[in-house]
Amino acid sequence: MVIYFFFRLCLCVREWFLFVVLGLGVFFSGVSSLFGQGVGPREIVLGGHLPLTGSLQVVGDLAKGASAYFQYINEQGGVHGRLIRYEYHDNRFKPEVAKQVVSDLVLKQQVFAMFGSVETGASLELTQWVSQQEVPNLFLVSRTPKFPNIPLSASFMPTLKTESLILGRYLATQYPRQSVVIWSRQDDYHQTLSQVLVKELKKLQIPVQVLKHEKFLQTFHAEAVKIQDTQADILVIFSTAEVSHQMVSRLQKN
Repeated sequence: MVIYFFFRLCLCVREWFLFVVLGLGVFFSGVSSLFGQGVGPREIVLGGHLPLTGSLQVVGDLAKGASAYFQYINEQGGVHGRLIRYEYHDNRFKPEVAKQVVSDLVLKQQVFAMFGSVETGASLELTQWVSQQEVPNLFLVSRTPKFPNIPLSASFMPTLKTESLILGRYLATQYPRQSVVIWSRQDDYHQTLSQVLVKELKKLQIPVQVLKHEKFLQTFHAEAVKIQDTQADILVIFSTAEVSHQMVSRLQKN
């Protein structure tokens, strides 16, 4: 069985960093005397908030990767003589913690822009607040199904519909005529991913079944048996990072 599990951690992050560095280069080109919040004669300060601890700490690796790339740019001389300082902090994937972290970055540390942050809620209230402070918020990772038009803000992730359509077409191309079972968490977010993928696979004449699991699982054995009983060729998991990893481990033991 081929297994795909998705908790929206994108791997092609180098393109973000290059895009941001090029964007900063265009913004500051020929304006050596431009100063302001987060911009000094020798540095540009960016901020970010991500889960660096807990079950979603793997997502925090995005910031570590960004920091390493910005260090590489700095070693090449920075952006028009200015070095990039990337200040990122742990939001523990909790809205109240994220609110405090962002407030400190914007109001106290006065960053030029937020970069690569992970939104902790689906309401985007914090993103709207950052926009009201006239601070750019670039490549935001958000759980919202459709990112709204918020001034100075740009989402990194594709919409849920786009993501599922791409996956469906990929499976149809790489594994034609092979059956698929989707194991999905029962919430609006993951069910949206599942529903769009099912519709696309059926349109492409790919056999597909759907199994749903509760938000909080006590044991993975029974769920693993249900998945194996489908005898599907491909398993797609739409769930949290922690649950996805535990299910993969359980299936490998069975």
